[in-house]
Amino acid sequence: MSDVYAMGGEVMFALAVAGFPREMAKTIISEVFRGGRDKVGEAGGVIAGGHTVVDAEPKYGLCVTGRVHPDRILHQGRSAAGRPRLPLQAARDRRDHDRGEEQRRQRGSARGRGGQHAAG
Repeated sequence: MSDVYAMGGEVMFALAVAGFPREMAKTIISEVFRGGRDKVGEAGGVIAGGHTVVDAEPKYGLCVTGRVHPDRILHQGRSAAGRPRLPLQAARDRRDHDRGEEQRRQRGSARGRGGQHAAG
């Protein structure tokens, strides 16, 4: 929903995409879906469907469709002349990459100071 909001748009509907372990309690799964429905509802949209799979690790996400004024549409990887570029997914990918690099540096630094680490 944040991408829709970033363009000053309004949420219309969302598809819920999820994976849960087979042994996960159904009450927990229900609460996850209820929370997603409530948040989309607060934004003025509805859950229009989705897809669920059995997976070893729980995961949940929303594919959101919104309405945005044509002058406010931001395209990933391109922008109008004279306007700043806002590559939403690219920025997130870079942030995640930088976090990983920082964690690797910290682990390497701890080893150099006699820090403990598991032998591989």
